[in-house]
Amino acid sequence: MTTSHPLPRWDMTTVYPGLETPEFEEGFAKTVQNIADLGDLFDRYAIGEKRSPVMETGVVEIFETLTMHYNSVQEHTRTLIAYINSFILTDSQNKVAQARMSEVQGASVALSLLTTRYTAWVGLLDIEKLVEDMQVACDHSYALYKAKEQASHLMVAGEEELAAELNVSDGTAWARLH
Repeated sequence: MTTSHPLPRWDMTTVYPGLETPEFEEGFAKTVQNIADLGDLFDRYAIGEKRSPVMETGVVEIFETLTMHYNSVQEHTRTLIAYINSFILTDSQNKVAQARMSEVQGASVALSLLTTRYTAWVGLLDIEKLVEDMQVACDHSYALYKAKEQASHLMVAGEEELAAELNVSDGTAWARLH
């Protein structure tokens, strides 16, 4: 004898009440704006453009400010993408979720470019000195050493930008197919 039970459903209302609610719209707009604000902050400090920053108090303060903002933006963006994905993964025909994912992927290109700029900038820093002098750097030491290594493998800025833009169309489409 077999008995059937209803399949479990994810309760995503702990994040947002739904994809078409004012709370979601506000969170979505805030995430997109936070990415743009982070870009402005990077531009203000010429992150990814400097050749050899000198380890001085200013760089330490800039590092702390950028890292805290960068982490916050990454966390909110990952939460938003996971939220939208929860609808797509349980109903691939959900047109609202698919549309919102397409929108967030556009903002993700900008965040990917900022990540590349941040990695390039970290690659120029004296990580040992930062870790020694700052708790924030010490807390992120593994990621910083990894970023310093990755910085040596980056392409020039124009090529990195092209790769980020192509990843949305090609890389994401390929991942969805499989």
